[in-house]
Amino acid sequence: MTQSIAEALPGSLGDAFQETVANWLSRAVPDRAQNQCFDLPAILATDIGLQREENQDRVAALRLSARQSSQPVIAVVVADGMGGMRDGAKCATLAVSSFFQALVRHRHQGLEHRAAAAAAHANDTVYAFAGGRGGATLSALLFDAGAPPVIINLGDSIVAM
Repeated sequence: MTQSIAEALPGSLGDAFQETVANWLSRAVPDRAQNQCFDLPAILATDIGLQREENQDRVAALRLSARQSSQPVIAVVVADGMGGMRDGAKCATLAVSSFFQALVRHRHQGLEHRAAAAAAHANDTVYAFAGGRGGATLSALLFDAGAPPVIINLGDSIVAM
């Protein structure tokens, strides 16, 4: 039996922010889509490709206000459901939404600590949902003024600078 996204979220009702992000990422979208990110000179795009019937990619950017600084933290995350495994699209949705939720939860920590906590939380949430029978890769870039960017790679999708 397959869990819904809401059932996979931690706590009795899940985290409202994470659930909002998960619902937004789960909405019906075209096979190919792009959005402009106004905080960065970037465009977020996804393409189903020629081999798959379902687009299991999830891409999103999040701007987090910083209380200690006038500059926000920007997080850009790409997750790719593992094709051929159970619930790849849901796993990718959970990876992104739980990563963002942990970034918010650990907002008073340094950027590297936040990134590590977010990666661990995303991995734990996806594993709790799929039990190793499904999964997603996750790659992220975190930008904070005055600090070098932090790069996260979970799985075989890689971001390099």
